[in-house]
Amino acid sequence: MTIKEQIHKDLQSESTGWPADTVGSMINDSNHVMRRLFRCYLDGSYDNHNQYLENCEYLRENETKRKRVRSFVVRRFTSYIAKEYSCHYSTAQKAITSAFSKPDLELLTLELIDDALDLIRD
Repeated sequence: MTIKEQIHKDLQSESTGWPADTVGSMINDSNHVMRRLFRCYLDGSYDNHNQYLENCEYLRENETKRKRVRSFVVRRFTSYIAKEYSCHYSTAQKAITSAFSKPDLELLTLELIDDALDLIRD
């Protein structure tokens, strides 16, 4: 299985959430493992605390600018996938876009934006 195929498979997987009897795709399950790990990536768990601070600062400065927040989330999610699968950014980008239909990709992006904005809602 190629990296692109593995990414595609993992993005399309359904996971059991909490409680254990709930099952959902990445789009409708905020507890999906890929979304949980993306939140860890944003909070600096993959790199360092400075990354968390930079992410929070950017989101606070641009919270009301939806296009900027959307662009930030798309870049960060693609970077997270590239890091998680040890692949090039463009490979991650192609795998993500091929894993979802355009409407589903837009829905996922909205959910990821909400996940990212959770960083600054405390």
